Amino acid sequence: MRLICIIFVLLFVIVISAQCQQTAEDWFTKGNDLLDKGSYDLAIMCYNNSIELNPDFAAAWNNKCSALYRQNKFDEAVRACDEAIRLDLNLSAAWHGKGIALLRSQDKFDEAIKAFDEAIRLDPNLAPAWAGKGTSLVSKAIKAYDEDNTSIGSALAGEALEAYDEATRLDPNDVQAWSGKYLAFTLLNRTTEADAALAKARDLGFEGSAISSTTSSTTTSSSTTSSDYSSYSSDCDPVYVEGYYRRDGTYVRPHYRSHPGCG
Repeated sequence: MRLICIIFVLLFVIVISAQCQQTAEDWFTKGNDLLDKGSYDLAIMCYNNSIELNPDFAAAWNNKCSALYRQNKFDEAVRACDEAIRLDLNLSAAWHGKGIALLRSQDKFDEAIKAFDEAIRLDPNLAPAWAGKGTSLVSKAIKAYDEDNTSIGSALAGEALEAYDEATRLDPNDVQAWSGKYLAFTLLNRTTEADAALAKARDLGFEGSAISSTTSSTTTSSSTTSSDYSSYSSDCDPVYVEGYYRRDGTYVRPHYRSHPGCG
């Protein structure tokens, strides 16, 4: 009788353990929920658990890249995106994620542009990839102005505007694109258009301060050297959320949401 009881208890433990076991997809879904809530450490833990169970889970690597990017761990984000790309060369989200991480981590503008171009090739309607390309180009323009290469800077600012135009055509509410247009127009001394772009960006929630209209494009570029416009952005600007995949395969495109610390 005692032996039967022991066997029953063991079977009960095995059944409960099986019910509690999480699959790679389960951890992936939990990670996405936490990513949505801004709990990036916990999201990364979930994605790591998912990857441990399924190392070839490209979407989990991509979403881990997203979470790492939000923590400003840009080099790690690039590595995670590279792994996602290795597993799935056609994953446009991973190419876009790699682009913005390169832009923020090492100011590797040309490499970032290549990543954005690949994302655009795979998904021509991915507005944030066009905006990211514009940001890379305007960052190169700033560097050219800093080095007194005005003609090169002007040409790059013009290319940036073309990319931003495509971004706003695809998504008229893309804050990054409108704020980027403002900077590019300012570099080109196109004041009226710069003011209009800034007004549109502010209508969409951008709270950065304007660059002085009395400042020339060359000196403006010297004071605006960060690729993410940190020299004129606000802590309460909308928070950028990198694109990621849900469990059902639905892709949540890169987007902006209100800053969790502002209301």
